[in-house]
Amino acid sequence: MVWEKYNAVTVDRRYRIIVIHRTDLTIGFEARLPNKALFEQYLAFLRTVLPEVTTYREEVWKW
Repeated sequence: MVWEKYNAVTVDRRYRIIVIHRTDLTIGFEARLPNKALFEQYLAFLRTVLPEVTTYREEVWKW
C-alpha cells in the first residue's frame, strides 16, 4: 500500500497546510486546505490510512 511509505506529518494550523513525508522530510507532498473544517477532516482521514507509527509534528511549514 502506498500510504505505508509515509511516516511523518507536519501539521501547520496557522496556514492550514498538512505535509505528508517519508522519514526524509524533503520527500512528500503538501495539501493547502481552504478552511478549518476541511483541514480537520483531511487530518482525520490521514490518521486512518497512515501507519500507527506515524509522527505528527505541529509547526509552521517553512517551505
